[in-house]
Amino acid sequence: MTPPPGSHVNDFEDTHVMETRHPLTIPAAIVLGTAVVATALPLPSSTPATATGTAHVTRAYTDKSTHEPGTQATITAEASTGGTVHFSVSHLGIEVASGDATVTNGEATWAYTTPSENNQGYLVTATGGDGTHVETAIDASTSWTRFPRMGFLSHFKPTAPEGTDGHTTYESFLFQKPQDYIDKLSRDYHINALQYYDWQYRHEQPVATGDLENKWPLWYQNTYASKKTITDYVTDVKNANMGSLAYSMAYSANDGYDTNTIKDDWRLREDNGSYWVHDLAGGSAITFTIDAGQGGTFTFTTRYARQDRDPAYHQMILGMGKTGQQKLIKYVHFDATGSYYTWKDMTETVELTPGVHTITYWVPTDKNNSPVNIDCITFREFNTESVKLAYAAFTANGAHHLELGDYGRMLDNEFFASSGRSMSPELQAWMKNYYNISTAYENLLFGDNLTRKERQVEVSTNGVGLPTSTDGAANTIWANTMTSNAGTALHLINLRTNDNEGNDEYWRNAAKQILPFDNTSVTYHLEEGEAVPASIFAVSPDDDGGRPTPLDFTTGTDEQGRTTLTFNVGRLSSWDMVVFSRATSPDRAALAPAAVDTSDNAAAPDADDAALVPATMVAQLRNGLGQCLTSQDPAGADGTPVWNSNCSGNSAAQTVIYEGDGHIRIGDRCVDVVGGYTEEGTVAHMWTCYPALESQMWDLNEYGQLENRASGLCLTIPGDTTRDATQAVISQCSDTSTSQRWTLTDTSGQ
Repeated sequence: MTPPPGSHVNDFEDTHVMETRHPLTIPAAIVLGTAVVATALPLPSSTPATATGTAHVTRAYTDKSTHEPGTQATITAEASTGGTVHFSVSHLGIEVASGDATVTNGEATWAYTTPSENNQGYLVTATGGDGTHVETAIDASTSWTRFPRMGFLSHFKPTAPEGTDGHTTYESFLFQKPQDYIDKLSRDYHINALQYYDWQYRHEQPVATGDLENKWPLWYQNTYASKKTITDYVTDVKNANMGSLAYSMAYSANDGYDTNTIKDDWRLREDNGSYWVHDLAGGSAITFTIDAGQGGTFTFTTRYARQDRDPAYHQMILGMGKTGQQKLIKYVHFDATGSYYTWKDMTETVELTPGVHTITYWVPTDKNNSPVNIDCITFREFNTESVKLAYAAFTANGAHHLELGDYGRMLDNEFFASSGRSMSPELQAWMKNYYNISTAYENLLFGDNLTRKERQVEVSTNGVGLPTSTDGAANTIWANTMTSNAGTALHLINLRTNDNEGNDEYWRNAAKQILPFDNTSVTYHLEEGEAVPASIFAVSPDDDGGRPTPLDFTTGTDEQGRTTLTFNVGRLSSWDMVVFSRATSPDRAALAPAAVDTSDNAAAPDADDAALVPATMVAQLRNGLGQCLTSQDPAGADGTPVWNSNCSGNSAAQTVIYEGDGHIRIGDRCVDVVGGYTEEGTVAHMWTCYPALESQMWDLNEYGQLENRASGLCLTIPGDTTRDATQAVISQCSDTSTSQRWTLTDTSGQ
């Protein structure tokens, strides 16, 4: 049997070409009939910042699910070719750090020390030299409980003995080690807490002892658990900074519970007072051929019929894709259905390597089983569209939920561990983007004082209006506005479908496909007295890995005299989150619309600085390492990195104009601290000059240190390294840091 097209693709490759989802031009200022506000967010660049070579990145992940604030996070990017990879860290759309790492043995690894503030999310973008980029996220929190992202484990069988296949478990149907499940859930989806489903030996005695300690039977599906497997899980989970939760079934008990210290009043009873009892009783061959394509996790359903009950088990044999290589992966029990033509479904999940495999149901020659009529095997997958809408609804309303588990599965059926469906490659890719967003933007999505706001919103595509709602009404664009201490977000959830009937509010139309819209214009009405945002950006799990896309917007006035914001989100597929930035750091555009006038420097330096440097000086800034402060591109845009490099004559990139008010200009822009942040380790970059912006003011003290006026921290090359293109940061002023000793070398006469 050959699976349907697209149903056998391996674990997704989250590779994206560097394209902007919303190809918009962002001007410095435009004057029209209404005010046009320019977006000024230092977002990750659409071109590689410092990546070199031809490195093609395919995946990025962090070493732990959560990180203690102020500790090191290790980010790894997998790359197929050599060169360097550029890493960029952003918080709510503003870049806060960046760096580069060389590809070695197919990986580039970069260490980043998280800021000290607790409960903060960050997006990490890894960019290869060929323009590809991949994303991951960091949750800097002391506890997973503030922003829970929960998953589950459901298989606790004994591990294989030494000398056998190390990626095998007894009576297992997967090739990975248990550690692999933990790694995938932590690295790809940032799951930070796991429930352990149905692991107990007995409810009154969770862990078996004596002869059963290493293999005790569970109550369902002829499965087993091992104390060592469970304790190994707990250790692996702890090492990933994830939480372990022991799941226990309520209103359930094993046979003989009345003799095992269970109180009589805990028993369930029938209406007549009797105890409630439920029985949980648990050669020829037929072979199916499966083309696994690139390989991956497959869930399929076997349709069968059986007249008689037979306690014996068949063996499920997997062809390993190579001649003569087969493996027993599972014992299968076919229950009686009443006749040979009364059909019942049984679901199995297998992990297949790339290529063609066989699945065989076999009766050993020493067994005498009653006949089984096997009709067919079909694949079972979650409905991708419905899952997208459900996740959007949860997250857009500040809700957490439990879904993902081991074996690459999601919860399915009323008995969770019997999950009988798999995720399509498309859904896997979407889910990774989703979890990047829910982690990186956790402060917006689940932040303090999260509140729903009623806002009037109009949406149109190519000039044609679309129906909207604020409550998720059927066949509408659900426009849901949420505010928290971190800012305001407008969630656009698409409930429209191709048949014009749309999805209902429960999204039960499983066969329907979401109808995407291009050139989607949005008009958002502010409440009276509500401030116009400093900037707007959009994020979507539908594309671009969760990277923020800046949006131009115009302001207007509606019939009620309220201010409106109009912007275009480009393509709206399942869910867009539009973020209105309040600019908690100083609002650059409001401080000054013009650059610093260096022709007439009227700003007076303070007394200390006046004795050290002239009011205006053309120079090179050389540090104690013998290198010069350098702009990556003296004609570059806002956000251009500033770093150390070997001094080179009259290089425009190294020619600074030191203003008496503390501004340091290179080209048309000033050395600035990203976002106006004051945290140690925040990177420096070039930005449009504003006279009153203290994050752009550097006081040269008597020790030759450049103190940032906003933070009191000093301009530093991290680690006092002489490696070219190491981006400058602000850090505690130190008597021992050589890179903090700056000398202005006059080049005006050269």
